[in-house]
Amino acid sequence: MWTSRMDNVFLGELIEQMKLGRKVGGSFIELAWAKVEERMREKCDKNITIENCKNRLRTLKKHYVLVKSITELSGFGWNSQSCMVVAEDAVWDDYIMAHLEAKPFSGKPFPHFNEIGIVVGNDQACGSEAENFLKPPRRKLRDGTRVKRVEKVNERVKEIVDALMKIPNIE
Repeated sequence: MWTSRMDNVFLGELIEQMKLGRKVGGSFIELAWAKVEERMREKCDKNITIENCKNRLRTLKKHYVLVKSITELSGFGWNSQSCMVVAEDAVWDDYIMAHLEAKPFSGKPFPHFNEIGIVVGNDQACGSEAENFLKPPRRKLRDGTRVKRVEKVNERVKEIVDALMKIPNIE
């Protein structure tokens, strides 16, 4: 189990390896992975392997891409103080009904967002492939109906805004 401290060491070392020019063409060279493994063993007193490190980076990148895509949706934002995706409860609830994989990021901090962004940088999918990669699969609701990806959330946000616009100004 990776701890927040381990992630701090891991991401810090990956950034250091990038500064040393050991990330080429979007991938870390083997010397970089060997140094990361060495540093993880030294600083975390764990028997971490290069494969463990590569797997952790894949996991963090997957989380980063998901969180980044959520923050770019209408009704969502990023609170840099709390390191959390923010939205009204109703917006989160509607989104999670259609995207169960987003539930772990509702109301919980994602403290290494900026560092992961530095490490993964521009080596994310782009173009139509990014659209497919970023869109979580559709899920069926309990009543069997299909929910379109973002449209449901956008509809709910529009309803809330419309309701707020109908409230007369009280002076």
